[in-house]
Amino acid sequence: MRHAIIPMRAIEIFWIFLKLGLTSFGGPVAHLAYFRQAFVENRNWFSEAQYAHLLTICQTIPGPASSQVGFAIGLLRGGWLGATLAFIGFTLPSVLLLLLFANSLSLLDSWVGQASLHGLAILTFIVVLQAVIGMSKQLLTVPLSWIIAVVMFCVVLLTSALLWQVMALMLCAIVSSGLLKKDTQENHSDAPMFSSFPHKFTLTTTWLAAGLFVGLFIVLIGNPFNFTQYLYAQAPAYYASGAMVFGGGHVVLPFLEQTTVAQGLVSQEVFLAGYGATQAVPGPMFSFAAYLGYMGELHQQLVNGGDTNVSNAVLAALLATLFVFLPGFLLVSAILPISQKLFAYAFVRRAFVGANAAVVGLLAATLYDPIFTHAIQSNHDVVIAGIGFIALSRFKAPVLVIVCLCIIVKVLFVSMSM
Repeated sequence: MRHAIIPMRAIEIFWIFLKLGLTSFGGPVAHLAYFRQAFVENRNWFSEAQYAHLLTICQTIPGPASSQVGFAIGLLRGGWLGATLAFIGFTLPSVLLLLLFANSLSLLDSWVGQASLHGLAILTFIVVLQAVIGMSKQLLTVPLSWIIAVVMFCVVLLTSALLWQVMALMLCAIVSSGLLKKDTQENHSDAPMFSSFPHKFTLTTTWLAAGLFVGLFIVLIGNPFNFTQYLYAQAPAYYASGAMVFGGGHVVLPFLEQTTVAQGLVSQEVFLAGYGATQAVPGPMFSFAAYLGYMGELHQQLVNGGDTNVSNAVLAALLATLFVFLPGFLLVSAILPISQKLFAYAFVRRAFVGANAAVVGLLAATLYDPIFTHAIQSNHDVVIAGIGFIALSRFKAPVLVIVCLCIIVKVLFVSMSM
């Protein structure tokens, strides 16, 4: 009887997350609101306290917070099969839509197409600007956090090396842990546990997940198998991006930019067009990796002088998606069993205050270069960005409406200047 119940529960989880993946517009914060409505209010799978504890865990460790919450919900309700199906259901629609968009880029060579791509670049500026402002209000709550954010902003602008940026982020966490006096998060020790759920956690889970996280990091970054084919050689970069991102979807942008644009795998225009399209589709923002994996593989095929192999490009997209999400999921699996004890330590909470502040500085630097420098090139662009930002932040217009606004107005301005 037990073996019959679990698959049915997993199928239910997949169906719920597939519907969420098709309808969850608005980015990570909106996703978390959709999850709360679906699993706390509508189905009573979690109490408010349990859901809040999941949010705390996923928002203070590296990885895509909303997808990590979804993975944790699937894990708690349906075990590893439920977690896997929750991820597939929530991510698949956005991956397919972005691959469809990637195959349509060749249709955008006309002036209308180029104006539309520029409109998507302006959309990217609007969305990331709102993210920087919102994160600043939530995460820069003490003077030290502002100092850390400014330092990180300067580091990112002065060096393009991903290693230096990662080291700076870690140093910010260490400095914050040692210097921050006011602990603004004091209730983690009272966080609820999840002993009533079908999937039981043990310390073995923590050790296995943590071991896999570290082991894959060492193996992929060390590249002992000497991967040279693009299809596999990019796996370490995507895994490192997913492993080092605090703050969720928008924050992966600079890491993926270093992985692709800085390496000459995709152009700045193609990168920002894809990121703009990612804002317009439902589901997780980390699905952007699928688009980049696909476009990067096609670029490498052209560079090598071979025929275009769409099957390899699709495989590259799937591998990029897997490796950018995987470290965050492993960390959730490792932290959940020990979360109550871990966050009871004040120095851990202080370290995350510094890491989150550094993320704000990192994202602000990316907002300036390459987003602002590429997207805002005329007074017309300033007007479009201003209108779009007000519509998004003040009137809470759906992102899909902002997409149409940016593209239509930009096309009109270009047509008037011809």
